[in-house]
Amino acid sequence: ASCKQHSREKECNGDATCEWDTSIATGSCKENYCRRHCTKLLGLCYPWTCDTDPRCMMEGSKCVPMNCEKLVTPCLCHNHPNCFWIPSEQVCVDTRYGTCPPLDIAVLFDGSGSMSKTFGRHPHGYFAQVAMLKKWVKGLPLSGQSAGQPSAGNRRMRVAFVQFSGVPLDSGSPVTGPLPRSAQKTLSGIGSAGRLSGDVDELL
Repeated sequence: ASCKQHSREKECNGDATCEWDTSIATGSCKENYCRRHCTKLLGLCYPWTCDTDPRCMMEGSKCVPMNCEKLVTPCLCHNHPNCFWIPSEQVCVDTRYGTCPPLDIAVLFDGSGSMSKTFGRHPHGYFAQVAMLKKWVKGLPLSGQSAGQPSAGNRRMRVAFVQFSGVPLDSGSPVTGPLPRSAQKTLSGIGSAGRLSGDVDELL
């Protein structure tokens, strides 16, 4: 099925062959990078090209974006230059985050009136912030813990989103000037009410 049939971000990201494109203002669903290793008509993927691409991996019969944590043996892990194996934890991790200690990150949203202006292709600053941070969160090694739970103390992260000025996002009210209702829903849907969370579904 075509990625264009997914009109919502959650549906799009739930399809392993698709990704949500935030380079345009309203966002759209498109085929992900790894689809280049598959045929257009039948969708058949080539393991010999997919598995040699450091950005991709085979998952069943599909070529999908690399996820080091799904490589469950040292041999599979070492085959990918962007991953490395931690013997003490028996886990494969992304080289960008593998040496990080347990980390809690608080992201402050600018709630001032300046954020109602156009940012690049985004007609409203809040759209730009949310789109960028959602994409960033998806690539983090999150702990998987819901808000309110204590830190697991492993090599994983928790994130909190906090607005530091203006009207709270969850109030559904604009900071200055008219804020589209669609934007209000998007903003109230990100994060876990200012609490630290390592659950990607809770954060997004």
